[in-house]
Amino acid sequence: MHNSHNRSIRVAVAIFCAKMRLGVSNDVLATMFHMCNKRVISKIIHQTTNALIKDFAPAYIGFAHISRDSVLKSHQTELASALFTDDNQQVVVVMDGTYLFIQKSMYNELQRRTYSTHKHRHLIKPMIVTTTNGYILSVLGPFFGDYRNNDAKIIQHCLLNNEQDILKWLKDDDIIILDRG
Repeated sequence: MHNSHNRSIRVAVAIFCAKMRLGVSNDVLATMFHMCNKRVISKIIHQTTNALIKDFAPAYIGFAHISRDSVLKSHQTELASALFTDDNQQVVVVMDGTYLFIQKSMYNELQRRTYSTHKHRHLIKPMIVTTTNGYILSVLGPFFGDYRNNDAKIIQHCLLNNEQDILKWLKDDDIIILDRG
């Protein structure tokens, strides 16, 4: 992403963050950022999303962005190593599902798949994989919020389908900490 005559990279990121945080229409964003119309805002958000996917995500999210040695040296607590590992080469990761509330869809199938009977709202469920000091290794998903997708089913799906090459990164004797829901 480059600076253009319409906006700088800084303004593009500000527009994207405002859209994500506030959820206002592109017309409102155009007024807030003194842009000529909503199409310009839409184009800026699209460009920013593409830049984040292309440049930011591979460098900072996913198992490929960090080595096991780096996790062992910098992101694994001594307490976790003492409690859970037998040797100093085992990695301890924490996997937990969270949820993001979304608007009710117009499409019946999507309404049913995103409705959580537990939370009584429409949501999607990403699975967060962190180290024991809280460093986010990866975000798997998102998954539908219906009754079919509890944490156990999501983890089973991720391991069976080798999401983001998780099995290449994890070794046989590594420890995965989970909750019971």
